[in-house]
Amino acid sequence: MSDIRKITVLTPCFNEADNVQMLYERVRAVFQPLGGYTYEHLFIDNASTDETVSILRKIAARDKNVKVIVNTRNFGHVRSPYHGLLQCRGDAVIGMAADLQDPPELIPVFLEKWREGYKVVLGIKNASEESSVMAAIRRVGYRVIDWLSEVKQVRNCTGFGLYDKAFMAVLRQLPDPYPYFRGIVAELGFRYATVPYTQPQRTRGVTKNNLYMLYDLGVQGIVNHSKIPLRLAAIVGFVSSVVSLAAALVYFVMKMVFWYRLPIGVAPVIIGLFCVASSATARWSSSRNASTSMTTPRADYLKAIEAVVGDPRRGLPEDVFRFVSRVTPLINVDLLIQDDRGRTLLAWRDDEFFGPGWHVPGGIIRFKELAADRIRACARTELGADVSCEPTPLLVLEDIGGQDTRGHHISLLYRCRLESPPDKANEAADPPSSGQWRWHHGSPPDLLESQREYARFF
Repeated sequence: MSDIRKITVLTPCFNEADNVQMLYERVRAVFQPLGGYTYEHLFIDNASTDETVSILRKIAARDKNVKVIVNTRNFGHVRSPYHGLLQCRGDAVIGMAADLQDPPELIPVFLEKWREGYKVVLGIKNASEESSVMAAIRRVGYRVIDWLSEVKQVRNCTGFGLYDKAFMAVLRQLPDPYPYFRGIVAELGFRYATVPYTQPQRTRGVTKNNLYMLYDLGVQGIVNHSKIPLRLAAIVGFVSSVVSLAAALVYFVMKMVFWYRLPIGVAPVIIGLFCVASSATARWSSSRNASTSMTTPRADYLKAIEAVVGDPRRGLPEDVFRFVSRVTPLINVDLLIQDDRGRTLLAWRDDEFFGPGWHVPGGIIRFKELAADRIRACARTELGADVSCEPTPLLVLEDIGGQDTRGHHISLLYRCRLESPPDKANEAADPPSSGQWRWHHGSPPDLLESQREYARFF
């Protein structure tokens, strides 16, 4: 990223004439003292019937940072905000509602978390001034969705938060026209931070979050992220079919035995009920399965991630790499390089995973890459030198750390020989900087803890 980063603030609105002016002023006041950022405020109006559009157009005429999208009709509380989200082109997008219940004053906190490396920063309601009845309904709804979903959902998140352009790039690849956005955040697995806040009560205008809207969101979350409803429907249909078949057989036998005593019409009705129930269940299940197989969210997400990754032999984007490192061990090669005087060549590193210290140069093997090729690439990248290595490793070391990201490594230590001297311009000074190298007699006291096993070779 460049030093000046562009932020897009997205605000969906519908009949919010009492709030949009104040929201615009509060967002502008937040960004005015912030250095290193430019911003645009994008409003998407969902065919308001009050003065919202005229107010927004007046604001946009005065301030070039304000953009307005006006829908030709009301596309609903899901599709309209999602369409607006896909139009954002900043380095990051901050979504907030127009009802002033999402405080713009949290924007600097979101940006600080983003600067720390989080691709998604979510505002989480730890308290709300809404009625106790609505709060109770929300709690029950979140628990039900959490219990039924295959992926743990983010509770008390309304979409208020910051989303990096890498997250947005994946989002644009998804073909879902009616997405459950909160579930997508959890499903994609991007590293996210949470910022708790107390949601104020709406003081102007009328809330659009009625019981039907909450029900619609809840059902959408369950259907999009759980197979349980489909399986329950299939089980109920199968049990109904078995019961109907059994009843039909019983009535068929009774009709054969008591031909003149059994009332006319009962047997055909029962047998017909079985046929209709069986046919309807089979058709619904097959059509639902076909629909599900074509629009399974998880398959779509995987395709979107593949599009972002490109050729994995060239390395993974940082956020994708972090995700992969949370679900599978990483295999890396380490280079044991020593000179005729018995000194060992070590490099200095200082990062969020291992902290500051000396380590044996090395790197993680990429997809379809030979260990020897990765060794040569690491030597050129870290040392500016060419090396040759022995065909088999001296040691295989497995390290499982306390953190989830990059928390499981299988390291292969190879003895290597310099074919050309390392780059003198990158020789470590005092104090050393990350990426610099130095020759060492024996094991230095600040050797990384994860490489203590290598000290016996120094």
